[in-house]
Order: sequence, then C-alpha cells, then structure tokens
Amino acid sequence: MKAIWRGSLNFGLVTIDIELVSAIKEHAVSFKLLHDKCHTQIHNMRWCNHCNKEVTWDHVVKGLPNSKNKFFIITKEALKQLKPLKSDTIVIDTFIDADKLQPLWFDAHYYGLARKEKDRAFSLFVTALAHSGKVAIGKVIMKEKEHVCAIQPYQDQLLVTTLHYPYEIRPLPKKKAEAHFDKEELKLAEYLIAKMSHKKISPSLFKDTFIEKLKKALTSKKLGRAAIPEQKLPKAMTLLDILQKSVKTTKRKSRA
Repeated sequence: MKAIWRGSLNFGLVTIDIELVSAIKEHAVSFKLLHDKCHTQIHNMRWCNHCNKEVTWDHVVKGLPNSKNKFFIITKEALKQLKPLKSDTIVIDTFIDADKLQPLWFDAHYYGLARKEKDRAFSLFVTALAHSGKVAIGKVIMKEKEHVCAIQPYQDQLLVTTLHYPYEIRPLPKKKAEAHFDKEELKLAEYLIAKMSHKKISPSLFKDTFIEKLKKALTSKKLGRAAIPEQKLPKAMTLLDILQKSVKTTKRKSRA
C-alpha cells in the first residue's frame, strides 16, 4: 500500500515517525453513459448559457457567490495563499474516552504505521492508548486541507480517522410524536434482537449481492431484469403477531 502522508506524531515531547495509508478501497461499479442508438460514450460539456457556446478549461475560473447571480472571483494565486501550509506533523491536542467518539463524526480511515522497525515509542503509544481506553484527538494537514483526526489502537497499529467539522453534519430532523407500545411487544422485540445477535462480527459476514449478480451476469453474457418476488405480510397481522412470527422463523445466531 502506498503511503499518502509521511511525518511525525507528537505525543508530549515524544516524536514518533509514522506514515498513513488508506484503510478503505472502494469497489463501486462505474457505469458509463452511452447513446442508446449507437452505444457511443456520452461526454459532458462546459457550456456558457450567456455566450451560448462551449468553454475550454483555460477560460474557466473559480468563484464564490456573494449575491444573486454575482460572484467573487478567486484567482489561483489567492487560493494558493489561503490554503494551509504543508505540514509533516500530527499534533495531539487532547484525549477522550473511546465510547465518546460518535460514528457520525467519521470521515475517512487510514492506517497509521511505524516508519521504523521495532519502534519502541510507537509500540509504547499504541499499548498505552489500548490500556487507557482513550482516543487521541489531533490535527493533520493532508491533501491541502486541515483535518481534525481521531487516533486509536487497531491490531497493534494505529487507526487514524479524519472527522467531519460541525458545519458538515446536518441537524437531526424534528422528532415526531412517539408511538405507544405494550410490554409484551417490547419483550418480544428485545428477545428477537438477542436471538439474532453475534458476540463477534467480521465484515466477511456481509456480501455485496448486487456485485456478485452483476459479475455472474457479465460472465454468462446475460443481462436482464431478475424478477424478485414481493414479500407481503398478511393484512390482518398486528405488530405483536409479526414479532411472534419473527421469533419462530428466525434462526439463533452463533455466539461463539
């Protein structure tokens, strides 16, 4: 894996040389847009409605709207001055309890690896974090942007996760009125959760069925619309009936 950032992590007066590599590799299917008549790939055009013509890249500038249909033009030189200066240091500002880290904050994940073999400072930091149950919160400048990041132990290495800024997180929609349910329904729902639970879980449990079907269809050169039978519950069934039926038909998960 190619490192996307190299530098040092400052832990008090201790300096630890690390590198970051991406922990996630996307495997999304990339469809191309084609003309249905000749199957030629469709290309987007940079079109100016005012001049009624296509605009080449050398005549494109960046702007921020400051009023209706008016823009503040930012030159490449000005944008370069505004961007944060490149830094090769992750500065830890504070530590928080691991259970206080909210998944909604997560942006991108990176493995933090020691740049030296048998680095005592790196191993000490990973072990101390694991024993404390804490997560380090720091800042790193990466890809010309300053990121707040969370640093936690992961399989004897570090997992560095960039976090969203507060203004990037949408507010929770207004809560609707709570519906009432009886104790028997709650008891069955909790039992169903316990019956379907694993003590240990691995991403290997989850399969991308769409990708698997697509690969199979491409291999057989047969692409079509597969009919999926619609599953409907009897109209007369109550919530309690549905829960009871779910408990009977659901197999207990292995808890090993």
